[in-house]
Amino acid sequence: MEYSRKVNLKPIDPEKVRIEMVQGSKDTYAIIFELDSLPDNTWTRFFYDSLGKDMRIAEAIINGANITVLTSADDIKKKVDWTTKLVDYTNQQVEIHNKNVEEKHEEARRRKAKGEEDIKKMRELLKQ
Repeated sequence: MEYSRKVNLKPIDPEKVRIEMVQGSKDTYAIIFELDSLPDNTWTRFFYDSLGKDMRIAEAIINGANITVLTSADDIKKKVDWTTKLVDYTNQQVEIHNKNVEEKHEEARRRKAKGEEDIKKMRELLKQ
């Protein structure tokens, strides 16, 4: 298991945020949120797992260092809040994951040190 890193939304400037009409739809828009860095595979997995739990798997997609979310004009504020909460929750999952990774690494270090100590003792016993 490897460590993951948190990813955050860049501040949303209402004048600059990318909003595009979805082709073939009369009232669906895509809002593209910029992330502060490219998410790694672990972060991405936690993000999509969270979407699946909300049964909203088709409403958002990670594309490089962006998250694209589908919305209607009336729901845009709700989708901004929802996306912010989703990113925050994903980062909480990363913190838990990293804590578990650290515990496993620490346990491996303890096992290795104990093994080396035991081997040293066994060698000393063989010398007697």
